[in-house]
Amino acid sequence: MDFSDGHIYVEFNGTDNAAEDMKLQTQNIAKILDQLEEHLKPFIDSWEGDDQQVYVEKQAKWNRAVDNMRQLLLSHSDLLERIGDDYRTNQRNLTASWESVKIGR
Repeated sequence: MDFSDGHIYVEFNGTDNAAEDMKLQTQNIAKILDQLEEHLKPFIDSWEGDDQQVYVEKQAKWNRAVDNMRQLLLSHSDLLERIGDDYRTNQRNLTASWESVKIGR
């Protein structure tokens, strides 16, 4: 498909699939990170000293960053769904407009 013509082409299944995939990948990332944290918990709990405190502080920042990423991905997924829905609605409205055109008497 040549995109140099200045037109936007929307494939509804593509936008639906991309939005759903973003949600699924966000869930997968969260699951992997939860498993990693669970695996490391015994080591962290047995750790003592100043370096443990620094680790805890850095981990808290990491967790906030991961949560921000998760929210961003979910937000973009929702936006992509709305865009697809809006294009569908617009296409239905345009179809209805053409159907109302009368030719001849």
